[in-house]
Amino acid sequence: LILSEDDQIRYQIARHIHFSSLNNRDSMLHIERDLLPLIDSEGYEVELVKTFQRIGYFYEVTGLYDQAIKYFLDALKVAEKLQDIGLESEIFKSLSQNHRLFHDYAKAVEYGK
Repeated sequence: LILSEDDQIRYQIARHIHFSSLNNRDSMLHIERDLLPLIDSEGYEVELVKTFQRIGYFYEVTGLYDQAIKYFLDALKVAEKLQDIGLESEIFKSLSQNHRLFHDYAKAVEYGK
């Protein structure tokens, strides 16, 4: 029984874990997109960053690097507000990788520094 927004968030995360265990990426992406508006509020910033990262990774493995970069940049904006150097470092690595795969080597080096 889902009684609150927090229950809804936990339910969506549980669904994500389920579909992740089945390697059902399309369902996972759908859930991530449903989850974004729920966690785009104070108190869920780390989960928001992780969700942006997972969506970015989905696009990276499907070869849609421009879409991946967009989501990693969204993750970076939130991580910078949190001043979480560990999260920022993960995101910079992903941005560097995706720019390299997108053949934008100058930006790959920039994010890799």
